[in-house]
Amino acid sequence: MNTLNSLDGDAHTYGEAGLEYFEIVTPDRSSLDTITSIIYDSVTSEKQKKQQEEEDNNNQIMINDPDGIQILVKSE
Repeated sequence: MNTLNSLDGDAHTYGEAGLEYFEIVTPDRSSLDTITSIIYDSVTSEKQKKQQEEEDNNNQIMINDPDGIQILVKSE
């Protein structure tokens, strides 16, 4: 089923179909820190802030797009 061309169709639920996640690798930790600050500047949820702190220890962050596809951003 081609959901890319389905007008007004609902997005699949997590794990149901399609791309699970993709990965973006930054050249260094400084670049990752810049991306992280841009993404999390507007975060107010304590749960999200805690998740950010845990991921920072691993030199990576995991975010979700509006369709639920995860985006892993990490430094080399």
